[in-house]
Amino acid sequence: MTYTTEEFVRLEVGRLLRVDYPSKAICSLCLVKILRQTFSTGYTESRIKRAVEKVFESPGALTRLASSSCAVCIKGTMRCLIAPRE
Repeated sequence: MTYTTEEFVRLEVGRLLRVDYPSKAICSLCLVKILRQTFSTGYTESRIKRAVEKVFESPGALTRLASSSCAVCIKGTMRCLIAPRE
């Protein structure tokens, strides 16, 4: 079975928000930066950006926040994703 870039990104974003940053919001810019480091040379930055945009368009079990403070960069208010508390 083969996975698309979007599927890998979606899985990793979910893991990041549930395990590494529980109950914290992360903006799309920081997600791209973190995923770029995680995937190393496996995917180009443009592919990761497109996949993150798709995750923001349909976040599934994650919650999209129109304006929130990012737990990583703390650059004021930006659109972010957060994992709901279980």
